Amino acid sequence: MSTGFRKHDLPDHIEQLAHDVIGAAIEVQLELGPGLQESLYEQALLHELNLRNIHAQSQAEIATIKGPRIDLLIENTIVVELKSIAQITDIHKAQLLSYLRAGRFPLGLLINFNTKLLRDATHRVQPFAIFAFKSEHIMPRSENPTHSHGGERMKSAPFHLVLLIALAALSGCVCNRSKLTSASTDAEVSQLIETA
Repeated sequence: MSTGFRKHDLPDHIEQLAHDVIGAAIEVQLELGPGLQESLYEQALLHELNLRNIHAQSQAEIATIKGPRIDLLIENTIVVELKSIAQITDIHKAQLLSYLRAGRFPLGLLINFNTKLLRDATHRVQPFAIFAFKSEHIMPRSENPTHSHGGERMKSAPFHLVLLIALAALSGCVCNRSKLTSASTDAEVSQLIETA
């Protein structure tokens, strides 16, 4: 799944936090090895994060979604979904993307512990930059109804356009988001989606 984003699209403190979380997960993987139950990895990672003074909430609920819970919510900013399966599929990434959009979180990490090298089984998932992310680290949408993008001011895109772009990303396409505005139609969005 390619979202067309680079690491530097997020603030440095979020990137550093993601780096620290991945480091803690690698430490857990080295200690426990592959193939155990997800709940064991969750508890071990929660413990490792606490040792590193990183606040993590286990089995966090998203206010806008009833039912499913986030495995770990790190500093109310990064969503971490843990797996211990043979292979990560696009449906796992889509589920994480749904959590990110619903909670307006800027970054998700999908970590599969059922591997010898954790770095090869860790996936970054980011929602599109057209959202005004909501957390204590980034200005809430209510305080930032529009934001600057490429020198022009733009409002968040309607949900159906975001969904169209997300589906394109899941199909291996990238979107030229610098040309996207809140007034974009479905046809205009389709023209902006380029095959990778």
